[in-house]
Amino acid sequence: MDVLIEPFFQRVFNESGACLLMQVNGGKFTIVAVSNKYLALTSTSRGELIGRDPFDIFPDKEDAPDGAITTRNAILKVCNTGEPVIIPDYLYHIYSPEKTKLEPRWWRSTFEPILGENGHFDFVLGTAIDQTSYHQTNDDLFKAEQMLHLAIQAGDIGTWCIDVDSKAILSSARSKSLYGLGENEYSTLDGILDAIHPDYRAKVATTINEAIASDGSQSYIIDYPVVGIADKQERWVRSTARLFTESGVNRRMLCGTLIDITETKKLEQKKNDFITMVSHEMKTPLTSVMAYLDLLMVKAKKINQDFIYNSASRAKIQTEKIKNMIVSFLDLAGVEDGKLKLSEDLFPARELIEETINDLLPFAEDHKIILSGGLDFNIHGDRAKIGQVIMNLLTNAIKYSPTGTDIELTCVATCSEIKITIRDHGIGIAKHHQEKLFDRFYRVDHSAKAKSGFGIGLYLAAEIIKNHGGQIGVSSVEGAGSEFWFTIPNQLQN
Repeated sequence: MDVLIEPFFQRVFNESGACLLMQVNGGKFTIVAVSNKYLALTSTSRGELIGRDPFDIFPDKEDAPDGAITTRNAILKVCNTGEPVIIPDYLYHIYSPEKTKLEPRWWRSTFEPILGENGHFDFVLGTAIDQTSYHQTNDDLFKAEQMLHLAIQAGDIGTWCIDVDSKAILSSARSKSLYGLGENEYSTLDGILDAIHPDYRAKVATTINEAIASDGSQSYIIDYPVVGIADKQERWVRSTARLFTESGVNRRMLCGTLIDITETKKLEQKKNDFITMVSHEMKTPLTSVMAYLDLLMVKAKKINQDFIYNSASRAKIQTEKIKNMIVSFLDLAGVEDGKLKLSEDLFPARELIEETINDLLPFAEDHKIILSGGLDFNIHGDRAKIGQVIMNLLTNAIKYSPTGTDIELTCVATCSEIKITIRDHGIGIAKHHQEKLFDRFYRVDHSAKAKSGFGIGLYLAAEIIKNHGGQIGVSSVEGAGSEFWFTIPNQLQN
């Protein structure tokens, strides 16, 4: 033993892993060397351990003695068999000086016999690895999984995964039920897509392919109706998903959730039906009011009654606003039902744009609208709806621009597309708002400007352009104005 604990060995041993060297004398054990890492793991000092029986120093909790029993049995087995013993992770309690109490720790230990000078196994070398963090992490993950499972159950959420390469589908019982399948019934990806209503099938397939192509950088949320594969019941579902790649095996999985939104869609349908009914009922009297206002303005002009003419003119502007609002509500209901109707018209661009600007002149009396670019081309599309988009963008430009500033409208027609841009020199829009401007009911808070609106104008404009096969966008700098643009295909050249 004297050779083992000579200064050189002591220095090497002290800097090794978490090791404890014990001398064996019959059934008793005496600690003769301890590494620095072992001292750090057990919050002890070398003076507390050397020459002591390890089980006098590290007693286990009285109500949980398994750790001490396991360790003692392992050491005895090493002495009796001369073979190393590895103890898998086990719970052992270590005294914490900071908290002045025993604390649970998870250990993975190895005990190896070492021959003494007499050729007997007089020493046992114990090596310890602290696995507490690993077990705590696993416990936290287990608790998180349990909480997630409870949340999924409480929210009546279905979960699913699709292997991108094999097209194999793994679905929870709830996901299967939303597609009209029993818990032990299965379907292919083609069967799942076939269950989607034909009007939405291509859109869902495109959305899935885009999520896969994004390689996990994009998720999606999409609503669509399905007809149950087995039960043939129609339901509306909301699906969310993102692509995940399993490391090591390089397997790509599209994973997501499903929830039943059938009742929500029914309520939306009732709301849309009510809005449509009320809006249609209001259109007829408003048309009559506008006709009478036109007559009043003609009469007032003939008899040089400027006050009456100006009052009727302003009343007509407000009536026109109400009419446009009604049209927007009707269009909104159509968009939400997936039934936004577009007519196939062929009309001169100049005629539509100049007509729209003339309609806005009373409202834009403090601004000058400047036209640039070529206007001598025809547009193929829904004349009223495209005019509605231009009207909305011009109205917003006027509404949010200082008095006396110019509004610029530019038209460019190429072989493939027609682009119309409206530029103002107004208050501008912050970057974080620009991505959401075309969302339904989204409004930028311009409290100081106190402007009215329901947040559906730009949403409807985007839907109209999208249904024409075009794009719409905005670029803006706060305090320096905004530039809204939209494009539609130039079908006359294709």
